[in-house]
Amino acid sequence: MWARAEKEILIVDDDPSVRDLLAYLLRPAGYAIRKANDVTSGLACVAEHRPDLALIDWLPDGSGLELTRTLKIGSEPRRIAVIMISARSLEADQVAALDAGADDYVTKPFSTRELLARIESLLRRFAPPEHAYGEQ
Repeated sequence: MWARAEKEILIVDDDPSVRDLLAYLLRPAGYAIRKANDVTSGLACVAEHRPDLALIDWLPDGSGLELTRTLKIGSEPRRIAVIMISARSLEADQVAALDAGADDYVTKPFSTRELLARIESLLRRFAPPEHAYGEQ
């Protein structure tokens, strides 16, 4: 399995039980977890801790899309992987999330093994290169 030492994940969901469940699943897998219940606290966590990956709910007012857009397409795009997690399973919702900059989309309910695999895959893609080509 790929090393996750000190990788930090931000969970942004308005439902405390979902935030707690995700934290419960991810901590034993070796991730440091930050939790936020809305866009404002999510942005504060990003400014303070700069996570490696964010799991963002659609949120009731659709502001999860705005948070994703801010993290990925804003004036200062950051190298933060984003997975939107939502009960919204319509193709149009998934396309809207991907258009907003999400790197992946997972519908609730989800398989924990699949979610962990998707997280690991994104973290590998977003990891800085170990060394430049041509170096030995």
